[in-house]
Amino acid sequence: MFSHEERVKAIQLFLKYDCSYAATIHELGYPSVGALRKWYKEYLISGELHSDYRKKSKYTEEQKRIAVNHYFEYGQCYARTIRLLGYPNRESLRQWCEELAPGARKLRKSAVKLSQDQKDDVLRKFYKPRTNRKKLAKDEGVSRGSLYQWKNTFLGKDFPLR
Repeated sequence: MFSHEERVKAIQLFLKYDCSYAATIHELGYPSVGALRKWYKEYLISGELHSDYRKKSKYTEEQKRIAVNHYFEYGQCYARTIRLLGYPNRESLRQWCEELAPGARKLRKSAVKLSQDQKDDVLRKFYKPRTNRKKLAKDEGVSRGSLYQWKNTFLGKDFPLR
């Protein structure tokens, strides 16, 4: 994606070099022949280059509203909404929910609140030889997945397990 100024500079140089694609691209290091051809064609038709890019949405406002309403009405589950409606993807639906109903999405948070020192103590136990990690997680009131997430966060994903 090139800025308006970069595109204008390319067209001016293209005209200066008697419409030589190779000379223009060699001088600037950008764009491709196809892009330069497209910009020049636009310049010939309108006498100028458009200043911004606005990609037209693939979905209408009505479709967005239907998807967001379904998401909130049927359990706030992205997968269920997408599967039933057949559109959009998770990221688009998340953005639509924020646009049309800011702050209304449920955010999942851990019920266990441990301080950093408590997490460090658990990780020390986690690395003791012959530790049953499943039992450790149960004793500490966290999931095994949380233990591994903490390990990855504090020690790195590639830190060896014994």
